[in-house]
Amino acid sequence: TYDDLKSFVAKGEVKVHIIQVGFLKPSSLGKAAAILSAKDPAAALATDEDKFDVANEEGGITPDTTDSAAVAEVKANNEWMNGQGTGGTPYLLYKDASGKPHAIAGYDPDTASLVAKIGSAS
Repeated sequence: TYDDLKSFVAKGEVKVHIIQVGFLKPSSLGKAAAILSAKDPAAALATDEDKFDVANEEGGITPDTTDSAAVAEVKANNEWMNGQGTGGTPYLLYKDASGKPHAIAGYDPDTASLVAKIGSAS
């Protein structure tokens, strides 16, 4: 989803807010916290995604739990996710052009269709 949305973001067709969660592996919390506490979180996220090891489901950033505020934020995001009954990522929340909220659990490879839904009334 990250890579699929990059071109739409670059063209200004959609704005994306990524909420960091960390639950899949013992290193996940530290990786999400490292992204949040980085001097440039967008660059840290890009590094994590660019170096993602699909076979091992491991992001490419080094875990870092030294920033207690970042760790607390990731834990709060995890709690919210669990409270919604969301079992995994990606989990997309968006409003269509009429302002109606929608949620999509899981990966949908038809990103162009998603962006069209966001940009038009459904």
